[in-house]
Amino acid sequence: MARLDRLRRYHAEMEERFSKLYWADDEHSDGRDGVDLSVLLDAGADLQHVTLMNMSPLAYCCSLCDEELAVRVVHEGQNVDINEPGTTAGAFTALHYAAEFSMCHLAAALIDAGSDLEARTEDMLVPSGGAVPGGRTALHLAAAKGDTAMMKLLLTAGADVTAMDYDGNSPLFLATVEGRGTAVAMLQAQQGASDMQLHAPAELRARKELGMRQAKQRLQNQMSPGPELRAVHLLRRVWTKRECKLVLRVVNRVAQRKGWHTNRHAAYATTDMRCSDLPLQAAVWVRRTISRRLFPEMCSRYGLGCHRLSFRDLFFVYYRAVGGQSELLVHRDGSILSFNILLNDRADFEGGGTFFQDTGAVHCVEQAGDALLHSGQVLHGGAAITAGERYLLVGFVNAVRVRTTSGARALISR
Repeated sequence: MARLDRLRRYHAEMEERFSKLYWADDEHSDGRDGVDLSVLLDAGADLQHVTLMNMSPLAYCCSLCDEELAVRVVHEGQNVDINEPGTTAGAFTALHYAAEFSMCHLAAALIDAGSDLEARTEDMLVPSGGAVPGGRTALHLAAAKGDTAMMKLLLTAGADVTAMDYDGNSPLFLATVEGRGTAVAMLQAQQGASDMQLHAPAELRARKELGMRQAKQRLQNQMSPGPELRAVHLLRRVWTKRECKLVLRVVNRVAQRKGWHTNRHAAYATTDMRCSDLPLQAAVWVRRTISRRLFPEMCSRYGLGCHRLSFRDLFFVYYRAVGGQSELLVHRDGSILSFNILLNDRADFEGGGTFFQDTGAVHCVEQAGDALLHSGQVLHGGAAITAGERYLLVGFVNAVRVRTTSGARALISR
């Protein structure tokens, strides 16, 4: 009897907590995108699971080159992970952004806070159709731009002048191939004599172009994941049924107020709503519970123990058999891993599930709160529902290898 009473109290507390979430956005709303970061900083709010446009507050400021606000986040933010890889192509950390866009004040603040000087980028495609090799530190980026002020900051802090990117290119090579004479001289003074001057400009350009081709090939190889990543897993009770109902209630209230998006994913559009569209407290709860309950299981099941997972995108999807979107064509996601969690009862719809082209199988989640895990790079689609409505939480998840050296992660807690 006592156990039953405790369960009832727990459910009552959950009900009360979630019933307030819909109105929670008024407190920190700026009237445009739901959250005013300056107000959160003034209030001393915990920023660990706060997002703006599906980015952490620090990454969001960096992506806008808002150096002043980014420095505030570093100096004043509660639970700010200054080494978190970004969700956009390249997996830039804040220090990479600072180096790429010559934000010296931000770089100095990050270095003082213990930022990882040797954090690496990932291979990334560029609009021209080429690719930029990954494995680059902030010093690589500053050297390629010839930004000697940024280079001095990094070198004084102890950045490794001999660090190599994925194709064996040092900061000195990048400065040389880009014709950054002053940067070359600075690095040669740090590194000692170099044979770069012995290579003709044509040879340097050829080596640069080879690196770009190799980066593009590595990205293409990611579209053919190995056997371990091709596995599909069902994970039970990531959320309880009651938690699903309470989250779905908030989602539907926001939908009544703001509507659903239909054009966020240009090639394979879904009827969806970003997690960051939810009131602040609800969005934080969603991200925190997924990070704590689902990410460890994903690392375990896909052999990613040495990797760090982060959200590339997190959104709610709405399928409707009549008068709405009932299916999603076969596609690949822009992520290493993906998941979907069923939010409503299986009795609310017929059909549905996730279709995988290589096996021809349709995997159905039968219980609200259960999650389907798979690689985002395998071809898959949303099987059509033939009756009713189906609601999902969908996540695209990045996996970045974690360096094991000291200082690889700095979480600022005040």
